[in-house]
Amino acid sequence: MGHEKEIEFFSEQELYPYFSSYISDTFHKETWAIHHFSRDSNRFAAVASLSTQSPQKNFHLSIFSAREIVSQLRIASSMLLLGQSCKTAEVWFIEGSEKCTSPITSAENIRISLTNLVKKLSENNNYILGWEAQIQGYTGGEFIFKTVVMIPANELNQ
Repeated sequence: MGHEKEIEFFSEQELYPYFSSYISDTFHKETWAIHHFSRDSNRFAAVASLSTQSPQKNFHLSIFSAREIVSQLRIASSMLLLGQSCKTAEVWFIEGSEKCTSPITSAENIRISLTNLVKKLSENNNYILGWEAQIQGYTGGEFIFKTVVMIPANELNQ
């Protein structure tokens, strides 16, 4: 037991070279926009793009941007599914899973589909919604998010 290794500590400067380049101040300035949004019953579809200062040859859609885009689309879709004309209640994340089958390497024409798999009113008057989101790049790549959210029914416009 006398061969225990001493804990190593790293300063921010020592750790920084291990980070992805888009985290630096010059690259981590992504903004996104939704260009099209449609609904067909319990299925929603969108086309999005990102503006980034990252060199296009090095671009890949980060999990953080993908989560942010899908999260906002999920909120809008949940409100529409529940008959709301705008966001009238908080949409609380309960659980989810993420899978990246291959990287999305284009910042343009990112296709997103959301399908509502579950819609039920719980005993304590909360809507429970299950969603599957698929994100695809027009040059390839795919993320799949499965999410369950909760919305207090008493916060919705009746």
